[in-house]
Amino acid sequence: MATGRLTDPPGVVFDLDGTLIDSEPSWARGFSLGLAQVLEAHGHGTHDLRPEDMARFQGGRVPDTVAATLADLGLDAALDAGETRQVVQAVIDWVCADVAAAPVPIPEAVELAHALHRRGIRLAVASSSALPFIDAALEVLGLREAIPVRTSAIDLPRGKPDPLVYVLTLHEMGLPASRVVAIEDSPVGVESAVRAGLRCVWFMPGAPDAERADRVRALKAADTGSGTLAAQVDALVAPVPHLRADDVLRMIGADAR
Repeated sequence: MATGRLTDPPGVVFDLDGTLIDSEPSWARGFSLGLAQVLEAHGHGTHDLRPEDMARFQGGRVPDTVAATLADLGLDAALDAGETRQVVQAVIDWVCADVAAAPVPIPEAVELAHALHRRGIRLAVASSSALPFIDAALEVLGLREAIPVRTSAIDLPRGKPDPLVYVLTLHEMGLPASRVVAIEDSPVGVESAVRAGLRCVWFMPGAPDAERADRVRALKAADTGSGTLAAQVDALVAPVPHLRADDVLRMIGADAR
């Protein structure tokens, strides 16, 4: 368990997709177009995979999404492990190229990361995406130097909402959960963060009060595991429509002046 010293700067961990960069359309295109192209190239027919069909996989990992999509198509037994890995890699390559060619940063989050970096706050990314994509995205966002710690859940035994990716990120940062705040945009990401003991800013860009409250209630009601998620959400989650450096600094006990 990371303990850190009280003199160490506190930390902030950003999710990537949907938080720092609006990559969900790229992933939807990557899974629909990229996956269809690879399947056709391997002789598995032509498939109409619509980007809107990929929305249910928001916040998930590429191998899990590929496996679920192949199962939906009845092709899970048709591809061997090597072919499936090729499909996963092809999707990642497609999306990396798409984001590099036409990145869509989320300005509030990118500006927050720069502001925190200037204040000396230690920054990290904990993402379901593959490391090559994380690296490519941070490069185009101008955050490569500001965010040195990057943890991917893609090869972990369990992805978000499991807390493992955050536990490993805390270990890499050398900080306890009590000195770190997460910035997340999806329910699975928020659950992952709070189950690791982090306070979490749930970023819902422009969402009115009623919508934010509804999404929080839905997350609390979805707890089918330990039964402690509702209490953790109440204690640790701040749902916000905008990101402000001073608010985050206060949450981690840093000087907001």
